[in-house]
Amino acid sequence: MKKSLRPTSVLQLALIAFALVGVPLIFALVTATLAVDRLASQSRQSIRQAIQIIDAGRALVEELTGMERNARQYQLLGDAELLESYLRRRDNFLRSVEILRQHEFSAEYRRDLAALVAEEQQVFVTLSSQSPGSQEAGAAVARFPVLADGARRILADGSRDIGREAEQMRLQAANTQQRLLWQALAVIPAALVLAAIGTVLITRPIRQIERAIRRLGSGHFDAPVEVRGPRDLEELGARLDWLRVRLLDLDAQKIRFLRDVSHELKTPLTAIREGAQLLSDQVVGELTPAQEEVADILCKSSIQLQRRIEDLLSFNTIVQGLGAPVLQEPVELRRLIDHVLSEQRVSVKSKDLQVDVDAAALTVPGDQEQLRIVLDNLLSNAIKYSPAGGRIQVRLRRREGQAVIEIQDEGPGIIPEERTKVFGPFYQGSAVYDGHVKGTGLGLAITHEYVRAHHGTIEVADIPHGTCLQVKLPLADERGAEEATTTS
Repeated sequence: MKKSLRPTSVLQLALIAFALVGVPLIFALVTATLAVDRLASQSRQSIRQAIQIIDAGRALVEELTGMERNARQYQLLGDAELLESYLRRRDNFLRSVEILRQHEFSAEYRRDLAALVAEEQQVFVTLSSQSPGSQEAGAAVARFPVLADGARRILADGSRDIGREAEQMRLQAANTQQRLLWQALAVIPAALVLAAIGTVLITRPIRQIERAIRRLGSGHFDAPVEVRGPRDLEELGARLDWLRVRLLDLDAQKIRFLRDVSHELKTPLTAIREGAQLLSDQVVGELTPAQEEVADILCKSSIQLQRRIEDLLSFNTIVQGLGAPVLQEPVELRRLIDHVLSEQRVSVKSKDLQVDVDAAALTVPGDQEQLRIVLDNLLSNAIKYSPAGGRIQVRLRRREGQAVIEIQDEGPGIIPEERTKVFGPFYQGSAVYDGHVKGTGLGLAITHEYVRAHHGTIEVADIPHGTCLQVKLPLADERGAEEATTTS
């Protein structure tokens, strides 16, 4: 379709679609109306003709009967008034004959009518030329019963012709009904097809816009936005593509900002950590108890800050598509759990927490550093939200060919509405945290990406109290069997 022939708006396209659907329906309606009107007009005309024919045929019989009675009385009495009455009845008879002659009848009917008129004419001539009571006039009067029989025969023939015409009208009505039925059977599918085409033409660009918006909302900015349809929707698609380019540029700026800020913060942070550690180790001299407490706070805060910066760097790596495991080595999960717990012992001790470990000896293929970050983030999250003196359970089991890691705490828990959102970047849940430093919302997002990179899953398990994060990773032997099956 040329651009100049495209509709300029959705309204115009909708009107065109409605017109295309309405034209065959209107055509069918007009055709049906004309056919029914024509059939009704023919029916009315046939009924009028039938009434006229029946009335004229009955009039022939009645007038001939009256003419016979007047003629016989005239022959007996010779009264002129009786002759005038005969003549008046004869005029009515002739008018009825003219009415019948105006209609189209069968050849047999026309022959009978002509014979009746000729016979009546001979009787009339004889009665007019002969004196009353003469033998010729008596013979003419005696022929009236024959005329009456002919009139009755004409009446019967007319009824038969009316019946045949009524049958023809019935057949014509049946044919009209069948024609209208076939026309409806042809028009309705055509209208439905045109309606479907119009619906596709209207909804296709809208679906294209919807898909583009969904892609933008999910953060996929690579595919250009293309909308084909009315010009106003194409212009809207162009504006969405401009928005896509703008979001892509902003996303690139965000990545550069995270990278630059994270690297800029690491250098002074290293100096702060080293200085705080020197103070805590009393290398520069003995500290008072208050000074030791301050130095300890500086050490802990610098560790927390370093962890936040590492989260930013990890997230930046994931966003750039570099989060897939670069190593595929056997990772002993039980040993990795013990290592992460040893790193978190200070935080566990500061909140007087009890950590119960129930871990089987399982090995998975993957990147040990990334899996360490996964376990570290999950345990840090459990420590963060656990109440003082609470209990944390760490479980590692084999289930259906997978290693299942569960870390459960006794914290406030995660409401069902947030169980999928917590794995999004920078998302802060509604759970109350009474610590001094609020998290960045990147820990679980990074964990989710690393788990997915290892072909695993992570979810919030449904438990009555607290929070239980469950990670499933394919085991080394199961993963090898799966890859072997895929290769073959």
